[in-house]
Amino acid sequence: MTSPGADVSTESLTSKRNSIAAVLRERLGLDGLAYPVPEYANSIGYLLGGITLAGFVILFVTGIYLAQFYHPHPADAHTSVVALVTTVPVGDLVRSVHFWTAQIVTVTVLLHMLRVLYRGAYKRPREVNWYIGLGLLATTLGLVFTGSVLKFDQEGLEALQHNSEAAEVIGALGGWFSAEFSRTVPLLTRLFNGHVTILPMLFALLFFAHAFLVKQHGISPKPTADSISRSTAGEGSSRFSRHVGLPGTASFYSP
Repeated sequence: MTSPGADVSTESLTSKRNSIAAVLRERLGLDGLAYPVPEYANSIGYLLGGITLAGFVILFVTGIYLAQFYHPHPADAHTSVVALVTTVPVGDLVRSVHFWTAQIVTVTVLLHMLRVLYRGAYKRPREVNWYIGLGLLATTLGLVFTGSVLKFDQEGLEALQHNSEAAEVIGALGGWFSAEFSRTVPLLTRLFNGHVTILPMLFALLFFAHAFLVKQHGISPKPTADSISRSTAGEGSSRFSRHVGLPGTASFYSP
């Protein structure tokens, strides 16, 4: 049997957790996420963008750890990767999580794009957001490509060669990707800088613009015979807080 004291302790702990959750909701403004969205937005097809974002959070966190032990110079790059895997605490695990999350993100972002195409979510008034989404796709592929070069193994060397050849084909527009852009800094080092600074900043800017326009226009209508592409902001029987897994927000149960 459970003693009365245990019940009081459990209730006190639950009350304390609810109080902390309430404080965080107020301080972080999480109740603002409880705006209306259609019920069908909670299906897996409409969660692909959120899954991709969660993957990027994992990539950023693991990438920061890996960057502490990586040497972005052609003479030391591969050696530093070997040392990271063999001597750095949990280095092998973190690198594996980083690598496989990158593969998963590549798949989910492509599936997300295909869902947008299939559902017609690129139509008016969402054309600008479609182009921003394509920019996010290109940034994702750029991160995957530069990440593969950084290993500086056989695959990385071949990718670097492809990078140089592509820069020659593009001409002046590919100047940054060529070794001639800077004689004092190796191309690998500049690609590393692009991987950890330029591309993440570009991703952040595009993502915030993407999220803002999703909020402004709402979730695209279901493609039916009589549906019309339009803004659905403020419509829906569900809440975005449920869509992102935050059912504790104060407005979640409001009509």
